[in-house]
This record gives sequence, structure tokens and C-alpha cells, in this order.
Amino acid sequence: MSETVASSNTDELLDLIRKDEGIISTHTASDLEDSAESVEEKYRTYAETHISLGDTSGFEQSVYDSLTENESSTKGYLYGPFGYGKTSTSVSILHKLNQNEIIAVPPFTVSSFSDIMRATYGLMNYKLRTEAPPYVDKLEDIRKSYLEKEIRSYAEKKRTPMMSVSISWSQCSRRWNGLVNLTSALMRIR
Repeated sequence: MSETVASSNTDELLDLIRKDEGIISTHTASDLEDSAESVEEKYRTYAETHISLGDTSGFEQSVYDSLTENESSTKGYLYGPFGYGKTSTSVSILHKLNQNEIIAVPPFTVSSFSDIMRATYGLMNYKLRTEAPPYVDKLEDIRKSYLEKEIRSYAEKKRTPMMSVSISWSQCSRRWNGLVNLTSALMRIR
């Protein structure tokens, strides 16, 4: 048996593994809205240096297949206790999609429907500004349209004391599908 001496490159990789805490902080919708580029860079660095303890390649492939083989957009979320790998798995999927030139919203914490809108808008605004500037105005029009609908809906509900101010899931789902479909259409135009 021959012994090999670790190269400096191997030592650097081992240092990265030792420093990897295995848990990555999940960004907020505000982070994506305010600085999507830095969120994307942090997640990219993590994806390129992280060594997964489990095999998620089958799951990643099914997400990719769903996106590339279906006419409609693919939506999803991961739910679980702290430290179970939700963000890590999501970042891995995001990295695979980005390598295949598919734009996807990075993982973020969700506490309201508006968080979904803000995160999606933040990423799309950044991507369009850097990759397809002529579509930024169209994105702004879409955003304003949805904000106006939400404000109008909220105002109408506040005028009627018996009605709840909260938006039903079916309303959220319809609006989310509309935004995702419009976003998908913008990306196909590109």
C-alpha cells in the first residue's frame, strides 16, 4: 500500500468541510427584495462548498423535470423543524436550476402572502435588471397591479365590519398563480 501526501488543495477542501456547520440561515423576503444579488451569491457559495449528508439528487431531478416538462409553473415549499436541511436542500435545488439557466426564487422564510410577493418581485427585479432590462417596466406594471388589487380588497373589507380582513387561501392561491404565470411568461419572452 502506498501513502499519499495531501496536497494544499485537499487541505483547503478539508478546512472547508471542518468549517461547515451544516446549517445555513434562511434569508427573509426583505433580504430578497432589498439585495437579491447578495442572497444569490451567499446561496451559490454555500451550494458550491457544502457536502450534503443525504442524497437529494432524485428529488432535485423531479423538480427539474416538473419545471421543464410541464406547461404550467411549479410551486412548492419545504416544512420541518429547525436543522432538518430545508434550506440546504432548497439551495441545492436552486443551484441545479440556475446551472440549467432556470430562474427560481431562492429559499426564504414565509410569514405572510405578501412575503411571497416581495421575494418573487425582489428576485425578478434583480434578474430582469441584469439580464433583460427591457422587461423591468412590465414587471413594475405587474407589481403595481397586484398591490392595487390588494389595497382595494383590504379597503373594501375594512368598510364592512362583519367581514374578516384576512384573505382566504383560494384568493391567495389564485393571485399567486397569476403572478407566477405572468413571471413565467416574462421569462419565456426573454
